[in-house]
Amino acid sequence: AQGWQLFGDWEGSEGYKTYEDYVALFCETVQPYTLSFDHYALIDKHELWGDAFLKPDFFYNLAVIAKYARKLTKELNRYVPAYVYLQCMGFEGKRNLEDYEMWAWQCYTSLAFGMHGIQAFCYFSMFKDADNDGYAISDALVDRNGQKTPTYAYVQRALKDIKALEDVYMSYDWEGTKAFWSGDKCELFKQLEGWEIDKLTDITNVQTDGDLLIGQFEKCQNTDKKAYMLANATNPYPEKRVPCINVSLYFDGVECVTVYKPSAKVEKIALVDGTLRLQIPCGEGYFIEIE
Repeated sequence: AQGWQLFGDWEGSEGYKTYEDYVALFCETVQPYTLSFDHYALIDKHELWGDAFLKPDFFYNLAVIAKYARKLTKELNRYVPAYVYLQCMGFEGKRNLEDYEMWAWQCYTSLAFGMHGIQAFCYFSMFKDADNDGYAISDALVDRNGQKTPTYAYVQRALKDIKALEDVYMSYDWEGTKAFWSGDKCELFKQLEGWEIDKLTDITNVQTDGDLLIGQFEKCQNTDKKAYMLANATNPYPEKRVPCINVSLYFDGVECVTVYKPSAKVEKIALVDGTLRLQIPCGEGYFIEIE
């Protein structure tokens, strides 16, 4: 990121009323070649705040970064990609990465906001197991003896799947993201209010039995052609998760789509009555290209 790395969760700091204030001033002042930030959304249980939770401003921060990367690209007449550092270890009250789903959830929800770079914090474990405030520090991808940890495999699995999607995904530009849910609206979606795209071009209706993000993308060389990144946004914690969410998409004037799934699975599907029904596993996401 040209030596600059933006924080996530920066509203309320001196000089910034909102996170957008912070990002906007940086973009105006620096005019960077990349827009990169870190946000560690997995919070562990603790006596100071109670149960484990997901930071409610994670999707909002992603939306702000995505909007300003797109804005810079247009204003500077050069491509400015958005990068995000994601959490793969426990530190400062944050939760250890316990399995693949907890990492994949961070990745695929980030892709729904058009992130073009995903990096893991941290690669090598720190040399102490607690900080000065007494918060536990867990192993990262590689432990203190230089050996790969189970986390290494979780991260590698998701990034390998995303790498297989890279050529298709990178041939589109992000336009906006919209949230869908069943039942009570989660805090992550509440903080996204005002930052969503008004409507999806080809999709007239969405039904889901869980939390769902849909990112809309336009083809780089043909902006009339759209694609969609669907991310299962339900809580990925082992004690909270459900195995999958059921999603029905109702398209207008679309007869066939190609669905890109993890593990390099690609399915060309002819729609019946313009309807596509999917089951998206916990933490994962599907990229849908209109044929």
